[in-house]
Amino acid sequence: MKISRNDPCHCGSGRKYKACCKPRDEARARARALIGEEAFDQAEAEWLALARQEKEWAVDIAPAPGRVHEDPEAALSLVMVTAGEWVAHAEVISHRPAGAAERARDMVAAVNAVGRALGVLPERLAVPDHELVEPVAHGLAGRGITVEHDQPDDLYEAMSAVLANMDPTPAGGQMVIALTWRETEASPDELADFHQAAADFYTAAPWSSEVSAGPFLLDVNLEGDELQAASSMDLPTRQQWAASVMGGLGESFGLMLHSQPEDLVNVFGSDDPAALLGESIGYAITVDFDHRRVLTRAMQREIAAAGWPVAGPGAYPRLFGMGLPGRRIRAYEVRLATRALRAVTAFARGGDPLAETGMRVTPWDPEAEEESRLDWFHVPDEATPIRAEGPRADPVCSHLWDTDEQRAERMAAEQARMDRFAAWLREQGVPGEEMEADLANADAWRWFLAGVGAAGAATEFDLRLFLYDLYLRKTDPAPEVVHALPRSMRRIVRWLEEREGIRYPFAAGVLDELDRVAARGRELGEGLEETLRLLSYDIYDYLDVRAMICSSDLPGVPGGWPDLMKMEVAQLREELQRRWLLWYDELVRGGMTDYGELEEALIARQRQWENTPHPRVGGRTPAEVVATQQV
Repeated sequence: MKISRNDPCHCGSGRKYKACCKPRDEARARARALIGEEAFDQAEAEWLALARQEKEWAVDIAPAPGRVHEDPEAALSLVMVTAGEWVAHAEVISHRPAGAAERARDMVAAVNAVGRALGVLPERLAVPDHELVEPVAHGLAGRGITVEHDQPDDLYEAMSAVLANMDPTPAGGQMVIALTWRETEASPDELADFHQAAADFYTAAPWSSEVSAGPFLLDVNLEGDELQAASSMDLPTRQQWAASVMGGLGESFGLMLHSQPEDLVNVFGSDDPAALLGESIGYAITVDFDHRRVLTRAMQREIAAAGWPVAGPGAYPRLFGMGLPGRRIRAYEVRLATRALRAVTAFARGGDPLAETGMRVTPWDPEAEEESRLDWFHVPDEATPIRAEGPRADPVCSHLWDTDEQRAERMAAEQARMDRFAAWLREQGVPGEEMEADLANADAWRWFLAGVGAAGAATEFDLRLFLYDLYLRKTDPAPEVVHALPRSMRRIVRWLEEREGIRYPFAAGVLDELDRVAARGRELGEGLEETLRLLSYDIYDYLDVRAMICSSDLPGVPGGWPDLMKMEVAQLREELQRRWLLWYDELVRGGMTDYGELEEALIARQRQWENTPHPRVGGRTPAEVVATQQV
């Protein structure tokens, strides 16, 4: 018997068929018609058998682009469940849940739907937020499922692909706009503060003056609830944002924030900024203003009921996000936007943003070239060995193709190594405060070693890249920890040699140079954190001068090695860079110390490797794999 769209769903969920399994059934029917019933049934049977073997599932929910023609008030969400690498369930629902309880409810419904389809449930279920663990576990109580906080790569990539397919714009599914203020989960007081800050910003009209129009760099130190929220979401607790005031052309007014200032540099240098959507290295938050009629009816009702301030009939604030870590606009973004609006308003009115908001505002010209500090680094007259030595030194390349289990074992071994470092510090009688900073820096080094393979595989290239680029950008150290970095690294190097059988013969020169760099920065009134940040713009040029970076050219492939790579290509490129460093050390130890001669020999080896069949990519050559991506 044919089921009506308003009948209870046949899956037993209790919801109407149109709001439950109807979209999935229609998709299956289209697939059947496309590939044939027999082929479809065979493929589905094979997939079900493989998915049933998976003991670990993951679930997520995110706002989705698009509207429902029959219901202009509907705001779409995508719910997805993966069983290992398999997408077990993907459903678009016609609402956006607000609050952990509502998100957990929709996740639990999706997991139960997969359970009914597969006839089994997982042993473990990963959810993307800490706050979802308890309500999801409660919803699945008695089912024998352990709920944990995690977001596996398979789920993240599958969600990203589906959202991109739903969005035909250059944003590719990365842009989200709050369609109700309720969905942000910000409190009424926080939303009132946001609207007041937006109204003050609009009234101050910073776009009307070249001085107050920016762009700016905003330095943010999070405290209290903001600090706790950032920590729970694995976000940096100290941030520098680039802020761009919109309105100079008299068309669109507002404030855009970029988590990575380089993204704003690219926007200013592009003839078509819209084409950059989806290619940013960070994420962005935008507050703009429009007429009341542009807002959803739900937002209009919320504002009217709460009585939030608005600067004028064309000054109703909206909040957008691009590439946000949580895929949705949260209370965290509302609070951050509020502080940024207030800081820029204070600057425009001639006040002190730091004193008024705790956010420093610095005028910035993203088109101006940073003064090169390449001469702050020492370039030896001749190339020198760059590899670790000692009985436990281990040049690693194969780690790039590790399974999840192998990767976990490797990281566990490095964690155990760092535990031994803590014991060694206690043996040395290191004071408590020094030890705390040293362990924080050791943990940052341990994190970095995940990409190198192991402590015994590190090279001078790796140590310099860690100190001058990734340390600040990726590990978010506290100021007192940054200050201790030279001392901490010396202790780590000494301990590795004394107790772990790993010697870094290059480390003394690099760390002596770091001391000189810090002293030179202090003469200019800079802290070590600021000096390292500025040197990050020159470190890659320096490593290139030392011939430590492999060539991006690839004969026969237009454009060479691409900037944006699929996983397979990225693994090959990283293997090439690791091999380049090993070849470098081998040639130098063999007596080749002229940089020009050394680079020529290295490129020759690179060309041979690029055109040799590689077992990790099915016997194809790296050149063939890159050429395939370029098609």
